[in-house]
Amino acid sequence: MGRIDKKSLLAVGLAALLLLIAMYSTRQSGEAGPVRSVVGAILTPLQRGVTAATYFVTDKLSYFTEHRALIEENERLNARVLELEQQLRDYDRYKQENENLREFAGVLEQEARYEYAYARVIARDPDSLFYTFTIDKGSADGLQRYDAVTTPEGLAGLVTEVGLTYAKVTAIIDEITPIGAVVSRTRDMGVLESDAQLHTQGLCRVNYLPGEGSAAPGDSVETSGLGGLFPSGLVIGTVVEVQPEAHNISSYAVVRPAVDFANIRYVMVIKSFVAPQAEWAGGEP
Repeated sequence: MGRIDKKSLLAVGLAALLLLIAMYSTRQSGEAGPVRSVVGAILTPLQRGVTAATYFVTDKLSYFTEHRALIEENERLNARVLELEQQLRDYDRYKQENENLREFAGVLEQEARYEYAYARVIARDPDSLFYTFTIDKGSADGLQRYDAVTTPEGLAGLVTEVGLTYAKVTAIIDEITPIGAVVSRTRDMGVLESDAQLHTQGLCRVNYLPGEGSAAPGDSVETSGLGGLFPSGLVIGTVVEVQPEAHNISSYAVVRPAVDFANIRYVMVIKSFVAPQAEWAGGEP
């Protein structure tokens, strides 16, 4: 046993000595010794694999991080686009409303005798898409049934139903109460009424005009103010045709309304007005 131990110790010592010599020689020459070469040959592939795996994982983590950042940036930009689109819609709406208010202001400067409410169209009757609509003002704003409803172009209709915060409006070419009318050029008076056949063409008629010459195509027709329901001077429309009544004593005029009912967005409701002195005293204007 003693001999074996001595031999073993001698072998270990010799190996250690050789290793030290190899390490020293490597430092001196800059070249790897046999032992380091063997160890390096074994470890190099492993190191290469670990390094490649590290790069792969790093690249993937970087990709997913950048991808997540791009998704978040895209979501932020989409939200901003939606916000800007809404602002643009609001801007267009406010711009249109201001333009309408400016047009109404021009009318009101000339007609200070009106007490009015400015309203927006919020719905249309599906059974009468263009000729019956709902506005966003009601009895809480002082509106009443039969109030005149106008646009800058002229008379649109009258209030036929009133709720607390809304009102329904029927256009002048639909079935509404008769309205006193006058031909602007001749000052001949008649009565504006709806006509079932003309209604489908977007037209109405002024009945009970005096005989021949009381109206002609192109003449303007406006409210007469007679009866006290509507103020005088509201434009109704333009005469497109004049026909004699069946008995030939009077005639009627087919009238194209001044208002484009399909595109009404804002209206002015005349809640009350001061009637001027009688314009027809003695039969003269």
